[in-house]
Amino acid sequence: MIPLQRVRAAAARAAPHVLRTPMVPVEGALLKLECLQPTGSFKVRGFFAAALALPPESLRRGLLTVSAGNAAQACAYAAKKLGVSCRVVMFDTAPETKVAGVKRWGATPIPMPRDQLFGWIADEGWHNEPESFIHPFADEEVMAGHGGIGLELLDDVPDLRRVVIPVGGGGLVTGIASAIQGMRPEVEIIGVQSDGYPLRAAAQSGRPSARLRGEGGRRGCRGPGLCRFGAADAGADDGGDHQRRQHRPGASGESPQLALGRVIAHGPRLIAAISIQTNNATLGIQKINPTT
Repeated sequence: MIPLQRVRAAAARAAPHVLRTPMVPVEGALLKLECLQPTGSFKVRGFFAAALALPPESLRRGLLTVSAGNAAQACAYAAKKLGVSCRVVMFDTAPETKVAGVKRWGATPIPMPRDQLFGWIADEGWHNEPESFIHPFADEEVMAGHGGIGLELLDDVPDLRRVVIPVGGGGLVTGIASAIQGMRPEVEIIGVQSDGYPLRAAAQSGRPSARLRGEGGRRGCRGPGLCRFGAADAGADDGGDHQRRQHRPGASGESPQLALGRVIAHGPRLIAAISIQTNNATLGIQKINPTT
């Protein structure tokens, strides 16, 4: 877990550059619309927090990260706004939309074949690069920056009882849980993820796992790699089978869309909302109706 003081400091660094996103009431739950951030995801919070924590000479060298999607765009956006260069290591099979999203903010994609990329990660190849590397989810300043969401939740929802958080590598849930449990330890934290992602299986087995199971993996929802194993397991409540739900494609093969509160989201942004919709009885809330 991240110390509360560190979360507050990281959130304060990021605050001038990110949105304080609204809460939208939807049929018994509240949705925090991080999809309204400048790059469409919460990840800008962590990258601004981490970049601004660097010594000035390290920041001037530019930023480097590894990602095929939201983290790539968040790093590129932060670098552009801070006036430094950015490169992003990506799969050479990354969709053109993802590559274009990185280029849009002036960053340079570094395409690598799958095996080479995972070898680069395993060997910590960023130590041989000139830029300052920011890990997309295992960097503690990134996690602390994401914790700003938790601080906002506590401010905006005085009677907060439960938070349902999507879990990929574990950085988001660790940051939010650190903030909330540091101030209100009685608030329940539930982590949810695609059935194809290994973190819950790793928590159950007591060791890291890269195994992908079932049909739950969709673009942005799966992929072998390093997880914030211990921290995520400590922060999120293991509430039983209601946390294990599959995220399946629609009949057309596209990711499902969910229309809630006049906001349409898709793909991995749906994981928490779908979990609420499919587990409303267990969670003690009304049903959310998805639109595909």
